[in-house]
Amino acid sequence: MDTTTAQDAYETDFAAWAEAQAALVAAGDWSRVDAENVSEELAALAASDKREIRSRLTVLLEHAMKLRAMPTHEAANGWRATVREQRHGIYDLISQSPSLVMEVAASLQIAYRRAWADVHEDWGIEPSYGLDEAIQDAMHVFVDVEGPTGQSKKAQSSFLHRVSSLVDDVR
Repeated sequence: MDTTTAQDAYETDFAAWAEAQAALVAAGDWSRVDAENVSEELAALAASDKREIRSRLTVLLEHAMKLRAMPTHEAANGWRATVREQRHGIYDLISQSPSLVMEVAASLQIAYRRAWADVHEDWGIEPSYGLDEAIQDAMHVFVDVEGPTGQSKKAQSSFLHRVSSLVDDVR
């Protein structure tokens, strides 16, 4: 696939372009790989996983805040289920890409602020839920969900170290 053809395929039929690029890489035919677009797509894929971590962490913390503020609310069971679902989703992402554990630590402050603001705006309350509680809830991703590979202990240690330094910076 020459450069013009590769660019055309990239713009008109992404799936066909991706399959062709994968075949070229697998064959080691580096001279025909559409390096510019492959590089762009790989960077976008990594960024997407980081955004998903941040989004899931925000939802997890928002629902945890609501649970702490209103544990007997009629929606509490749904909030618990959402917290569990987000923990599992974050753990799954980290299991597939262990380097994302640092994204949990790096996103914690932003996710906490967003979740707090959302709860305040949507429910008219000021959650008595501090960053320390947020850290504890985020830690449950590694404590509550054990994977078959045993990576959670390694991820937990790395996460704890990173979060400790971030929390020290915030305080």
